[in-house]
Amino acid sequence: MNSSSIIKVEAAGTRSIAGKSWDEKGHSKIKEIYISYEDNMINSLQFQYVDENGSLNLSELHGKSTGQRFNIIELNYPTEYITGVSGWRHDSNPSRIISLSIITNKATYGPFA
Repeated sequence: MNSSSIIKVEAAGTRSIAGKSWDEKGHSKIKEIYISYEDNMINSLQFQYVDENGSLNLSELHGKSTGQRFNIIELNYPTEYITGVSGWRHDSNPSRIISLSIITNKATYGPFA
């Protein structure tokens, strides 16, 4: 993947963090993705990744872990990896993600919310 296809996303879920950009630099070996959401809104994302020593770690929580629903996407690491992210944001509130799908080399997960 070339750098022109990589984007930073903004956290969603509360006004206090809306618009805060984040980047999971160096955490490319993702094993699980935790998604908290409710009708028409993603509240938070968090990632479990394998570090350079082979240990499992959690990323920072991006958003608030509130919501009516919670899903765990379990990737078949190392043979399954993320190839894309697709979603929609709210027209009048661009920091609000209203639908999110995770695409890997083996499956599509979602849409959520």
